[in-house]
Order: sequence, then C-alpha cells, then structure tokens
Amino acid sequence: MQRDIAALGKAETVSAIKKVAHKIKGGSAILGVKSVENIALQIEQCELDEVQWILDELIEEMNQQVAHVNNYLAMQKVEL
Repeated sequence: MQRDIAALGKAETVSAIKKVAHKIKGGSAILGVKSVENIALQIEQCELDEVQWILDELIEEMNQQVAHVNNYLAMQKVEL
C-alpha cells in the first residue's frame, strides 16, 4: 500500500491519480482500513481543478493513517 501511495504522489495526470486512488481504495477496503479507503475515495471524487490542490494534503493524511495501522500491526507481529 505504501508503494501505491508513493505512486499517487508521482502520478502526472488526473486520470493516473484517480486510477491509483482507486487501487488504494480497493486494497484498503479489503484490509478494512476505512480511513485510508475514505481518503482514496475523496481523491477519486475530486473535480479536475481540485485534485492537484488537495492531493498533497490527502497523501500526507493517508501516510499517517497507514503508519498508525503499521504500528498496530507491528505490535501484533503482522506487517502490511
């Protein structure tokens, strides 16, 4: 999932951004990480002019949520 988030930050077109966001949304839904799923959904639903403006903030929030999940899983001896 962290590779996908990194790819999201490197995507150069709105179409590519939304494609990666969709992939993240699906993966996080399967894992039950609702907070990341919701952020990815926000990115998917952004209008063309909003995507670039809000993307950095949402990526940072997504990274924080994944870090929280990884910390929890590390305590349980599991890793994403």
